Amino acid sequence: MDIGYPIGEQDFKSLREMKCVYVDKTIYIERILNQRSKYFFLARPRRFGKSLFLSTLRYFFEGEQRLFNGLHIDSYAWNWEKYPVLYLDLNPDRYSESGQLDQLLDTLFRKYIIELKFNHDSSSALNQIEEKDYGLPYANDPRRIFKIGVNFSSKTRHLDKPVIKVAK
Repeated sequence: MDIGYPIGEQDFKSLREMKCVYVDKTIYIERILNQRSKYFFLARPRRFGKSLFLSTLRYFFEGEQRLFNGLHIDSYAWNWEKYPVLYLDLNPDRYSESGQLDQLLDTLFRKYIIELKFNHDSSSALNQIEEKDYGLPYANDPRRIFKIGVNFSSKTRHLDKPVIKVAK
């Protein structure tokens, strides 16, 4: 059997589906769940697996149980329901100067249409939502729709203040 060594791969699902070597760190998910804290600060040195761990958390809370077969967390008493996850990858290496990232977040009473720009401004992100009519497919949705434009600045390495418009 060939074993893959995933150099630079940060997506948990890809690693598991390609049957690559994965050092099981799911015990930390169990520790997080058992602490029941409101906030967590994940501190690790650069290139030490933060993005991979966040990807692992994403698939865990999305209820992708099959990806966790044989790992530590597989034996944890968990209902494997699908929870809403907002996963934004803000790694500037993934985007060109004109890059963008669209997200749609569904909740019980609201729908959020999010446009994330890279080194532009939040207003241009909201303008893109309007110009390309991203909300059109949800016109008959009874939930309130929020259109959110956000910019990520590579200089400050932070998100700028978002621009929000309530559509209905």
